[in-house]
Amino acid sequence: MEVIDYIKKVLPALSLDTLMMMQQDIENQHDFGDELYEMRWMMLYGNIVTEIQKKYAGKRKEQP
Repeated sequence: MEVIDYIKKVLPALSLDTLMMMQQDIENQHDFGDELYEMRWMMLYGNIVTEIQKKYAGKRKEQP
Protein backbone atom coordinates (compact mmCIF):
# COMPACT_ATOMS: atom_id res chain seq x y z
CA MET A 1 0.00 0.00 0.00
CA GLU A 2 2.87 2.39 0.78
CA VAL A 3 4.29 1.88 -2.70
CA ILE A 4 1.01 2.81 -4.36
CA ASP A 5 0.61 5.89 -2.17
CA TYR A 6 4.15 7.03 -2.96
CA ILE A 7 3.76 6.49 -6.71
CA LYS A 8 0.52 8.51 -6.73
CA LYS A 9 2.35 11.44 -5.16
CA VAL A 10 5.16 11.49 -7.73
CA LEU A 11 3.15 10.80 -10.92
CA PRO A 12 3.29 14.41 -12.18
CA ALA A 13 7.10 14.40 -11.94
CA LEU A 14 7.54 11.21 -13.97
CA SER A 15 8.40 11.25 -17.65
CA LEU A 16 5.92 10.16 -20.29
CA ASP A 17 8.11 7.13 -21.06
CA THR A 18 8.14 6.07 -17.41
CA LEU A 19 4.38 6.47 -17.12
CA MET A 20 3.80 4.42 -20.25
CA MET A 21 6.09 1.68 -18.94
CA MET A 22 4.17 1.62 -15.66
CA GLN A 23 0.88 1.44 -17.55
CA GLN A 24 2.14 -1.50 -19.57
CA ASP A 25 3.47 -3.28 -16.47
CA ILE A 26 0.09 -3.05 -14.74
CA GLU A 27 -1.73 -4.21 -17.89
CA ASN A 28 0.53 -7.27 -18.07
CA GLN A 29 0.21 -8.14 -14.37
CA HIS A 30 -1.79 -11.32 -13.74
CA ASP A 31 -1.92 -11.51 -9.96
CA PHE A 32 -2.37 -8.49 -7.72
CA GLY A 33 -3.03 -10.44 -4.55
CA ASP A 34 -6.36 -10.02 -2.85
CA GLU A 35 -9.28 -7.91 -4.08
CA LEU A 36 -8.26 -4.88 -2.03
CA TYR A 37 -4.78 -4.78 -3.57
CA GLU A 38 -6.20 -5.27 -7.04
CA MET A 39 -8.65 -2.43 -6.52
CA ARG A 40 -5.85 -0.11 -5.32
CA TRP A 41 -3.64 -1.01 -8.30
CA MET A 42 -6.53 -0.39 -10.70
CA MET A 43 -7.10 3.02 -9.12
CA LEU A 44 -3.39 3.78 -9.58
CA TYR A 45 -3.68 2.56 -13.18
CA GLY A 46 -6.45 5.10 -13.75
CA ASN A 47 -4.26 7.83 -12.27
CA ILE A 48 -1.39 6.82 -14.55
CA VAL A 49 -3.62 6.90 -17.64
CA THR A 50 -4.91 10.34 -16.64
CA GLU A 51 -1.36 11.64 -16.19
CA ILE A 52 -0.37 10.24 -19.60
CA GLN A 53 -3.30 12.05 -21.18
CA LYS A 54 -2.26 15.31 -19.50
CA LYS A 55 1.31 14.96 -20.73
CA TYR A 56 0.15 14.19 -24.30
CA ALA A 57 -2.12 17.23 -24.21
CA GLY A 58 0.80 19.36 -23.06
CA LYS A 59 3.01 18.07 -25.87
CA ARG A 60 0.36 18.92 -28.46
CA LYS A 61 0.15 22.49 -27.17
CA GLU A 62 3.94 22.86 -27.50
CA GLN A 63 3.91 21.93 -31.19
CA PRO A 64 3.06 24.70 -33.66
